[in-house]
Amino acid sequence: MNLLSHSNQSIQQILKQIEGEWAILFWENNKSRWWAGRSYFGQRSLLIHLPNESCSSLSISSLPFDDIIFSTVDNNGKEDEEQESNQVGPWEELVTSSMFSITFDGNNAIVEEHPWDMERINQEEYRPFGSRLNKENLKTELVSQPSISIPSMLLDILMDSVKRRVENLPMPKNGDLHSSKLGILFSGGIDSMVLAAIANLTLPEGESIDLLNVAFGNGNFDVPDRKTGLDGLQELRAISERDWRFVQVNVTPNLVSEHQSQIQKLIYPRQTVMDMTIGAALWFAARGEGRVSDDISNNVYICQSKVLLDGLGADEQLGGYGRHRVSFKNHGKERLEMELDLDIHRLWIRNLGRDDRLISDHGREARFPFLDEKVVKFLHSLPIEEICNFSEPPGTGDKKVLRQVGKLLGLTKSVSLTKRAIQFGSRVNKVLFPSVPSSKINGSSMFQPTQNG
Repeated sequence: MNLLSHSNQSIQQILKQIEGEWAILFWENNKSRWWAGRSYFGQRSLLIHLPNESCSSLSISSLPFDDIIFSTVDNNGKEDEEQESNQVGPWEELVTSSMFSITFDGNNAIVEEHPWDMERINQEEYRPFGSRLNKENLKTELVSQPSISIPSMLLDILMDSVKRRVENLPMPKNGDLHSSKLGILFSGGIDSMVLAAIANLTLPEGESIDLLNVAFGNGNFDVPDRKTGLDGLQELRAISERDWRFVQVNVTPNLVSEHQSQIQKLIYPRQTVMDMTIGAALWFAARGEGRVSDDISNNVYICQSKVLLDGLGADEQLGGYGRHRVSFKNHGKERLEMELDLDIHRLWIRNLGRDDRLISDHGREARFPFLDEKVVKFLHSLPIEEICNFSEPPGTGDKKVLRQVGKLLGLTKSVSLTKRAIQFGSRVNKVLFPSVPSSKINGSSMFQPTQNG
């Protein structure tokens, strides 16, 4: 902030140097104008409301307020790229390819867009880490360091990423030194297991870590993510004597009904069934209220950590989704590269603003080690064959390089687990749509509150 107030550099030059998760609203006093912007991936929510017939105000906020219009028209499950690029509604995610300035002329506000890269003005064209589709941008470090394996190099970079996100953690909410300063959104899958194992190597010995594991049900919470989570807990205990607190967040249909309207407001302007199911799972997991698996007293435990690690970004970069395998099988390597390129560069509108609103609603801050600039740049530099190999079976070829990193960390069973979406692994879809088979739930259709049976 001192640089922004006193430096001779432009606002953009200063903000371009910031790494990690950030969003900013800044008043430039000498020119009487506001500046607004966010990190490229959009890890921090920032929404803009443009004046319209029902509300004449120009607003920029991390949360929508007033003039929230939920769609009452089903889109028949159609959610194509054009729909995402041209958001509809009074509130929109602020694009991340530019900074915005707002000056005032009497009662009029003048909004100007200032692209980070004047050669790539549109969001769809902006690729700060290069593109897998442009082979000239792919520069690997392997030639200069032939003796170091790719998994070892990735582990070193991930270690640095996690370390910078867990250094100087704030005190727990309750101020109790025995409470955990760090929580991890934890399913026991390869992404959260790698983050937990690396956090173990970077946090001081003696500090506990909360592993937040969410399950939905009506008395029975023996869901897939609970099973893999408990298995993962045993793996972590085999490699470290740290105090791992496995927090079983059990969510009943009544709890979902009680908080459904709040969750729907937080995911807005996203409105699909998939957004609601993912949103409900994230909101309750980040709430962190449950019972610790080993506590024989069975007392309610409330996570006190203000910081949560989130594994988002691993699937998008490493070929973790089933459709990545389908793209490779049906259309070859170039189509797979196109799919990965699209996935990582639309996180700002599909995922991250939404997730930040959901998690921060509990006074916690999500941090995303897989989206660290150095991690993304390194993964972009690798040939696709080093990242994933779909000639190998699921649990081996998908996210191949991350599975190899897991082995280096001493992980065992979890390195062979296949991808399972949180809405299926936690069984939130069964609670939101109790009478609809999972195979019949259309994730791209608009969520209607009356659908909750």
